[in-house]
Amino acid sequence: MAPVKPMLDGVELPQAQRIASEDEEVLAQHGVPALEGDFLQDLGRRATRVTLTGVLTGPEAGEDLKGLREKFQAAQPVPFVADIATATRVDKVLIEEMGVRELSGKIERFEYALSLREYTPPPAVTEEPPPEIPPPELPETATLVVEVIVEGDPAFDFSRVTVTVTGTDTEGVSVSRTLANRAANVWTETDFPPGQYTVQAVVTEPPQKSGSAPATVQAGQTAQVTITLQSGAIIAKAFIVHFWFDRSFVEPCMRAVLRQVARHAQDHPDEKLLVVGHTDLTGPENYNQSLSERRARAVFAALTFGRARVAALAEWDALRKLATGGLPSLNDNWGVREYQYILQDLGHYSGNVDGQHGPVTDAAVRTFQKDRGLAPVDGVVGNDTWRALIEVYLRQDALDVPENRFLPNCPNEILKW
Repeated sequence: MAPVKPMLDGVELPQAQRIASEDEEVLAQHGVPALEGDFLQDLGRRATRVTLTGVLTGPEAGEDLKGLREKFQAAQPVPFVADIATATRVDKVLIEEMGVRELSGKIERFEYALSLREYTPPPAVTEEPPPEIPPPELPETATLVVEVIVEGDPAFDFSRVTVTVTGTDTEGVSVSRTLANRAANVWTETDFPPGQYTVQAVVTEPPQKSGSAPATVQAGQTAQVTITLQSGAIIAKAFIVHFWFDRSFVEPCMRAVLRQVARHAQDHPDEKLLVVGHTDLTGPENYNQSLSERRARAVFAALTFGRARVAALAEWDALRKLATGGLPSLNDNWGVREYQYILQDLGHYSGNVDGQHGPVTDAAVRTFQKDRGLAPVDGVVGNDTWRALIEVYLRQDALDVPENRFLPNCPNEILKW
């Protein structure tokens, strides 16, 4: 019988002392319902396993074994040819185990032991089509109907009446609208967002009249409000900035209100501004007083950034820091939620404002730091990064309401808030 000379990955193994293969059929045993006995199902054979032992000699033996070891460590399939494997048609194998030792006293002579397993290519992966994205749900809206009444004046000209609605929708977003769709003394606004509002009707031309009423607008329903106009002069116009619970940060959606204030101040030089901070009734009185002052200071700084940049930045930089000591406190404890809002407004952050500094937020901070030339670019919002964020955020509007638009206080001073 001719000697077996297997070849593995182009390396001839002429002195193979032992080569053996193992083939196993896979059988599944199944019972026969309602009958005795069972039957065996042939599931095919397992991958053939081949073991080789022998000696490799010659000047290239070391390099050949080194090459095989690299394929073994990389789990890379290699070609295999041997007479004993022809029956099972083994083409490529994986080297499962490999042992090599250099024979003592023998130059370039190595003893090897190999365990090979028939390589079965993995099944082709077919890409599944991406799941269909359902169309976004349209927000539910409602209809708001406002009826305005003037008692004792059936010939009243209702075209002189201005009806405005202010408040917040169910998502907490500020809403301010002037109604325009009027028929006689009834204003009808369709596609109105559900929420809690105050409806105000005003006649600014003499004789002046005004009136207001609350309105609860529910999704899919029609809310009806009746306002009776009363004679009397209008003494003030309110612009409302809403804040997150226990915070004084002016969020991006509220900057539109500040722009309205700046425009109104420019268009009405005979009127004066007064910034007044408010809170709810939760918590002790001294804490709420401190929080209301922080909110007023934040609004005043935003309204005057364009003409008093240094003072405005110092005010917001103090607000964002961690509160220390007792009350009153100028510090407001801004954190991840606030700089996520700023980064989102600047176009650096596209995730949800969730108060969690995750990978997306970290990447946004690093991008901002890199764009602003801050060092180090580490994703940490420290003092320098905070100041840069505040400055760029306020500079987007750069509001510059002059001092003479605010109520005077003492001589040469204004009542800031």
